[in-house]
Amino acid sequence: MKIIRVVLAVVAISFLFIDVGVSRADTLNLVQVPVDQYGGFYVGYTGGNVNGSNTIAITDRFVCDDFVDHTYLPAHFPVFVSTLSDLSKTYFGSQTGSLFKYQQAAWLMSQFDTHPTDIGPIQYAIWKIFTPSTPDAAGLSDTWLTLSAAINPNDYDFSRFRIYTPTTLKADGSRDQEFLGLTPVPIPGAILLFGPGVAGLAAIRRRFKK
Repeated sequence: MKIIRVVLAVVAISFLFIDVGVSRADTLNLVQVPVDQYGGFYVGYTGGNVNGSNTIAITDRFVCDDFVDHTYLPAHFPVFVSTLSDLSKTYFGSQTGSLFKYQQAAWLMSQFDTHPTDIGPIQYAIWKIFTPSTPDAAGLSDTWLTLSAAINPNDYDFSRFRIYTPTTLKADGSRDQEFLGLTPVPIPGAILLFGPGVAGLAAIRRRFKK
């Protein structure tokens, strides 16, 4: 029985590495401003991490979807982490058609790497989804906004898509911006840890059956 308890403990620890990511609270650390500027604003990926160092570690990339509020980097603040299955904690979850809007934003975010020369217009298109009054003097974002409105969500996998929404107001009563991101690919070590645990349970069950 002692062996069983040990194996169960290993399996339980393994589950800690599985990111369910549905409206839980974490700390978003933003430490690197986007490289590009467009229309007087920084556009594209912001470097940082979740629950890591708030000074130098850049392990993930995040995209701002909120044109109205302001965040000055470096910044770190508590956030709700939401998936598309629960938008109740997000800034724009109460907007009409919010699920499809976030799917549009996710699709547009995926275009940054394949269309590096269009990062500015793509970023503005993301802002326009939730804030239609976002100014774009060149008007180039409208093309991307139209493309995103024509996607079929069933053709895409949004399971890694996450929404990072600040949980509290700043000292001056304003709020930080909301950001979008993708969960990291599962850590191989965590998968390896989970595997032996399950295998161990199976071996023990066979032993007791004998």
